[in-house]
Amino acid sequence: MRTPKVLIDFSKFTDSELDQQAEAIVVAMTGNADFPTPVPPLADVTDTINNYQEGLTKAATGDHTAVEIKDQRRQDLENILRQLGLYVQAQSGGDPALIVSSGFKMSKTPSPVGPLPKPTGFEVMPQGKGEMKLAVDKEDGAKTYQFEYKLTTATDWIIKMSTKSKLLLTGLESGKEYDFRVVPIGASDIREYSDEISSFVL
Repeated sequence: MRTPKVLIDFSKFTDSELDQQAEAIVVAMTGNADFPTPVPPLADVTDTINNYQEGLTKAATGDHTAVEIKDQRRQDLENILRQLGLYVQAQSGGDPALIVSSGFKMSKTPSPVGPLPKPTGFEVMPQGKGEMKLAVDKEDGAKTYQFEYKLTTATDWIIKMSTKSKLLLTGLESGKEYDFRVVPIGASDIREYSDEISSFVL
């Protein structure tokens, strides 16, 4: 069984969610006997939160420079919370109750994923000259998507990897017909391709 982990990746938090989470952590850890000497000190975390909140207020005007400053202060806040999270992880020994008492959230334990099903919603859309946009429905458990294409008259597929379920191909031969397919890649070595789609390039 895996040791519970403190969630220290805040990239999916909205700006306001990050602000709320940071404040909740400071409140939960203030005077918390299970975390007597936070590293970094809570005073430093509070100062970073205040700077971030100031940045949020100024960025609300939409000013480009203010938004850049806010983004930098967000990085500062994420970094200091990450350091504090590592302290909580070490101090708690992975005890879920102690982690929760710190105000931090716990990372979800990934479930083993078997072979991914055949991709659905695969689309091939001509764009500009020599360009083709490929898109497929997102698949839970897919780490990357392997898009493949070739001239219809060719035998070897050209592979393009993407962490997203969309890809724009460029440099294709105008007026030529190509074949396209995609396969999501997860934990399993067993892979099932989409149906092939043929299309002419603009």
